[in-house]
Order: sequence, then structure tokens, then C-alpha cells
Amino acid sequence: MTREQKKKLLIAAPLAILAVFVVFLLATYVSIASGFTEPAALINRNNGLTVLDRNGVVLFEFDREAGPRAITPLLEISPHLIDSTVAAEDAEFWSNPGVNLKGIVRAFYDNVSFWDGGGFLQGGGGSSITQQLAKNLYIPVPERSKRSVTRKIKEAIIAFELDRRYSKEQILEWYLNSLYYGNGAYGVQAASYRYFNKPAADLTPVEAAMLAGIPRAPAIYDPLNNLDAALARQHEVIDLMQRHDYLSKEEAAQLKAQPLTIREGRVPGDQRQAERGEAPHLAVNVRGLLPSLIGDAARKPGLRVTTSIDVELQRKANAVVQEQLARIGPQVGATNAALVAIDPKTGQVLAYVGSRDYFDDGISGQVDNVTALNQPGSTIKPITYVSAFIDGWSPATIVNDEPIRLSTGSGTYTLGNADNRYRGPIPVRVALASSLNPPAVKALEFAGLPDVYDNARRLGLTTLGHVDAYGPAFTLGGADVSLLDLTYVFSVFANYGEQAGIESVLDLPKGSRPLDPVLVLKVEDSQGRTIWRAKQRKERIIPAPYAYMITHVLSDDTARSSMFGLNSPLKLAGREAAVKSGLTDNARDAWTIGYTPELVTGVWVGNANNSPMRGATSTYTAAPIWNTFMQRALEGRPAQGFDVPSGIKFVQVCQTTGLLPDRSCPKVVTEVFAADRVPTSTGGGTRLQGSQATPTPIRRAPQIEPTKPPKPTEVPKPNDRRGNRGGGADRGRGNDD
Repeated sequence: MTREQKKKLLIAAPLAILAVFVVFLLATYVSIASGFTEPAALINRNNGLTVLDRNGVVLFEFDREAGPRAITPLLEISPHLIDSTVAAEDAEFWSNPGVNLKGIVRAFYDNVSFWDGGGFLQGGGGSSITQQLAKNLYIPVPERSKRSVTRKIKEAIIAFELDRRYSKEQILEWYLNSLYYGNGAYGVQAASYRYFNKPAADLTPVEAAMLAGIPRAPAIYDPLNNLDAALARQHEVIDLMQRHDYLSKEEAAQLKAQPLTIREGRVPGDQRQAERGEAPHLAVNVRGLLPSLIGDAARKPGLRVTTSIDVELQRKANAVVQEQLARIGPQVGATNAALVAIDPKTGQVLAYVGSRDYFDDGISGQVDNVTALNQPGSTIKPITYVSAFIDGWSPATIVNDEPIRLSTGSGTYTLGNADNRYRGPIPVRVALASSLNPPAVKALEFAGLPDVYDNARRLGLTTLGHVDAYGPAFTLGGADVSLLDLTYVFSVFANYGEQAGIESVLDLPKGSRPLDPVLVLKVEDSQGRTIWRAKQRKERIIPAPYAYMITHVLSDDTARSSMFGLNSPLKLAGREAAVKSGLTDNARDAWTIGYTPELVTGVWVGNANNSPMRGATSTYTAAPIWNTFMQRALEGRPAQGFDVPSGIKFVQVCQTTGLLPDRSCPKVVTEVFAADRVPTSTGGGTRLQGSQATPTPIRRAPQIEPTKPPKPTEVPKPNDRRGNRGGGADRGRGNDD
């Protein structure tokens, strides 16, 4: 080949490649743009949705006459919301060609700059409002959360086509009517009524800024369950409005200072139920879950969803919550409660009560307290202790229950116990069963917060912030969790360390739980054809011996008697049950979660406005609901005990040392150990873990000073992100019963 021929080839080859690429893009564009469906046809409700129990009994029916969702015209939407939304989501919406070119360039750099804090395809997005509309209506749900070049190309082509065919006003109208604003509110009109009980046309600037911030993350920026986070997001929206010249600096400051009042409501005549139903919160949860399970098929009318709920257990749960709350509530000022029951062997949810009365707006009845975020008090402690067991402790380990000085940033306080007394050197068995606070902090120090945090996420908690946001208060309840998640954690203990359920459909970060609890067994279309069925499996989360240690301790009524007395509501008559209670400071939230081998039940009691319950304890507020439901749910079934898994040994030890007894031992007890970690030596005096008096070093030196006068340790304020359900900076101290 001559030099001239080589030169021509060098020129022709890139041109040929470019031509092929252009042809490919054109073909792709034509194939995606052809058969284009108008967005209005895709914006509708799940009308005619029927929710069934596991045996085909109707639990709830969404109104069959609702028909397609009426689209609210742009002229009937407050201009304040229009401006807030454009400023928050796509400041160049009115001038861009349907695609945010600057955002794409920024996102491209973020996603390929593996050298700059992330990794390939780990950066942020750059979607315009038109792209978001394209994604929400035309991209199947399973693909939406995936970082895919193909998906982004398809999304961009559809956005270009939308912008070519329709006006900006029409696109924005569809966009505002297709957004999900949380709490069952699809579209701006439903959201306006849901949070402010008024039409979208009447939204004030401060209300509009609030609504505009919700769609970015409805579960986080939820004004009903997490007002603080919603307000913080509202302020971000206001700042964006100032940056993009919708507001002056003075107007932005004034808007931030204006009070905001949430007034729950529903669109008049909207979402009429054919019947009140027996599990409305479950039905709403399932309806929101469907797009993640079946994608665009969730829009089809006439779907029939068979859930995991057992209608008989559901009826018992409803009755118990009503009866017990009517008895207990007036005594302590509690107006609301929630209950969820799970089969630990399958992960299937068998009963689901989100509030005392879904239709009572006076108690914010539509708020689903099974999934709402609350601080768990001491019910979270077993996660800390199982982490300590994995790292070398056992129920026989001796720990000192003594004053600990902690700092909240605004001052210091001495960590104590609910009964205002300290017990000195005690076995971990007593410390955990009696829910003592100083030993729990020492267990956290021993296991290490990062390990406890990682175990909490693997066991099932999905709402935790970054580990750096927590300190010793984590083990005392200083984290926001849902009743469903924490009950699912306890199902792992009940199932000997295995998590049962379906592959998680949540967009969770790496290191999170692999499975979700089962709410849906199958989905059928209007013709009775099964279009989705649950594929259940199990995952080993923690070794069986350590899960069994938690069960063995939490089912020991004698070990918890120093705090709760014998035969408290934490004990099931005639049955072996492991149970843990918890109460947050000022008695804002009362919890009880417990299990037998075949059933785990979690109960929350509190008030929608987060007001304290005067004189309430978890043992005599939440525990009676748990106890009564468990008794009724298991009535007629033979009592089952917890089997001892392989890898467990029972060894006689000295109660005061946790080691083999010698002649000086005052009392010998039989204790449970991992088979490869049984004690091999005698004591010779009290051995303390997590105390300066400890003669033998432990794996992690404590970062607290139990001696008097103690040196304060900086503890971040409990991470309270719940807004009107939140508390003060002193929450999370685990004040039990």
C-alpha cells in the first residue's frame, strides 16, 4: 500500500465509523420515537385494584369508579409551585431543548471521573424536567435506578421528542400531575390536599416551596413523618429560587421565616373506597410497591394482589390494638398504636396495623406507623449485643453497671438506668435482659460503632444515616427506624441468624440487607393471569450460635426481673418467647418486639404530634398489646420451644466471673457459649469488661470514663430526622420502663 493510499485510509476509516455511528443513532431514535404514546394516556391511577389476603379474602378495594386520574390544568396550579418546581429541578427548563445539556456534561464528568471521588458510573445525574417525565412514564421501573448508558440515551431521545411535539406548558402540566409526593399522593392536586387540605391553585409561596422539594425523595422529605427534613429541603428550594432570580435575598429570608402549618386531608370525592377495608395501610403500601414489582403493568386497571396477610390474624390485630389502646390510652395520654407480625421462617407479613383508625384525621390516622420513622429506645440494644457476642463476649461476660458521663454538645449528663440505680458488676445476661444503659454503651465500645452499624444495616435497618452521625447514643435508641424494619431484624434472631424474604426491591446502598419482608405473594391481571409471583429465599446474616444467645437471654424472665419483675407483660403464659421493650425520653415512643419460633410481633405506641405520654412505660403501654395479640394469634397451637443449634455449648461457670468456677466462687450457674469459645480457666476475682477496673485488656479500649469525676465524651446529638414526630436533643438515652 502506497503512502497516498494509507493517508486516504486514515481519513476514510474514522469517517466510516462516524457514519455508522450516526446511522445507529438515527435508527435508535426512530425505533424509540415510533409508536409514541401521549403522556396523558399514561398518567392514571391503579383503579379497580383489589387487595386480598393469602387465602383470597378481600382486604381492601380501591374505588372501581375512579377511572383515569383527572389531570389538573396548569392554569389551576399555583404559579408559586410552578416557579418553585422549575427552580428546584431544572432552572433552564423554559429554554433547554428537553435535555439539560449542562447537567449532562456535569453528570458525564461525574460518572467517568473514577479518579475524583467515586468511580465509573458513580456520579450524579443531570436530568431535566422533560427527562424526568420521560423516565417516569416511559422507562420501566426496574431500569430507572440503574446507571445505564442505554437507559440515558433512551431517556434523552424521548425527552427530545416530547419537547419537539409539545409545548413547555403542556410538558410541565404532565410533569406536575405525574409526580409522586409521598403518602399515597400522586400528582400535585392530590399532594396539595394531602398536606394542606386545599386545591393546588391556592398554595401559598411557603407551601409551594415545601411541596416542590418532596419528589426528590418522598420517603425522606415527608412532612407528616419527618417535618424537620422536609423543612430543611424547603429551605434548599428557597435558596435555589433566590439563586435563579425568582426571589430576592430579602424575599427568600422572609419566606424561610414564615410558619408552615400541615393540614392533612384528601381530594374531595377522590379515592373513595368501596368499603373501609380491614388493612387500609397495608393496601396503600402494596399499591405503592407494585411499580417496583411489575413495572408499567402497575398502571393497568383491575389488578388483583394476593398479599401475605392472614385475615384472621389481621382481625385479631385490629381488635387488640383498639381494645388495649382504649384501656391504656386514657391513663397515659396515648392516642395511637401500630402492630406488625411476621413469620420468621418465611419473612411473610401476617398482620399489619398502621394506626388505630385510618379514617381518623384527628390522630393523623392515615400516617402508616408501621413504616414511619421513630426512635426505638432500648429495642435496638440486641443489635449491639449480638455484635459483641460475635467479637468475643458471651452472656456470662461480666460488665460493670456504673455511672457514665456523656455530652450532648449542649451539656453533659450522667447516663443512668430507668430505675435510677446501678447494679455494679453483673453478667451481660442481666445487663441485656434488664435493659441497663451503661453496660449497653460499654458493649458498643467493645464491638465498635462501625461494626454495630454495619450489622444493623445487614440485619434489616434501611433508614440509618452515615455512621459518623452517631455515637454512644446509637445503642440507646438514638437512630430513626421503622417498626417494620426493626421487627424484621428480630425475625433474623428468631430464625437463628437467617433472613427470610424476597430479594430487596429497594434502592439500598452496598452493605444493606439482601432481602425484604414479603408483603405480596402474587399479582394477577384483570383476566386472572398471574403476572408476578414472589420468589422467596433465605440469607445467612449472622452465625446461628450468636443469634441463639440473643434469644436465650431475651427469653429469660429471671434475668430481666431486676428491672421488670417476674411475670410482667413481657412473659407469655405457657410459651417460651424472647422479647425486648423500649421507651424514648419523655415517653414519646413505647415499643415492644418479641417472638416465638413461629411468630415475631412488633408494637409501637405514641401520638401523631409526638407529645409525651405521661407516666407511660413500654412494659405497661406497648407490651400488653404485644402480649394479648401473641396469645390470641397462637391460641390453639402447641407451644414450641427454641431448638438449640449446632455450635452451642452449655457450661457451668462462676456467676461473678463468667469463667470456670473455683473454690472461692459464691454461685455456679449454667451459661450458653459458642462451642469454640467456652471458658478454659478459672476466675480468681471479678473480671470486668468495659471498665477501668478490668485487669485484663479488652479488644477495644473504652472511650468513656466511668470513674468519678468522669471526663465527658463528645456524643453527637441523636440523629432525629422525624420532624413533628421528633424529639429534643436529649432523646435516645434508652429510658426503659
